[in-house]
Amino acid sequence: MAVNFYLTLIFFFVISGNMVSRTVGNGAICSFGAGDCESAIDCKNRCQYLQIGGQGTCDGSSTPQCMCFFYCPSPPPPPLQPCTAGYGSCTDCDAKCKTKFPSPNTYGTCENYITTTGCLCHFLC
Repeated sequence: MAVNFYLTLIFFFVISGNMVSRTVGNGAICSFGAGDCESAIDCKNRCQYLQIGGQGTCDGSSTPQCMCFFYCPSPPPPPLQPCTAGYGSCTDCDAKCKTKFPSPNTYGTCENYITTTGCLCHFLC
């Protein structure tokens, strides 16, 4: 499927003489130029073929150009980071941490501080 996409892009590049470029717009709308077009229907069909949900407009210039618009994909969530949190006395430290921060990666350790000990929870956040 990816091969067909790239072959299609190369085809439009050769036919139109214009490089197909993708530009991320501000907000949730993205766009890219899809080369020369003969009609609004031609452009619309091309955009729908190149991008699921794509809409196209064929501008009215002397050499009409097809511009495709579509909703940008959401950015991936940021990766989880290791976090720690103090959680009182060392009694049942591991169990308390797993209850407070439920995750397969959560664990608790009993830490020695200068004058006391305390439970330290380790988890991803």
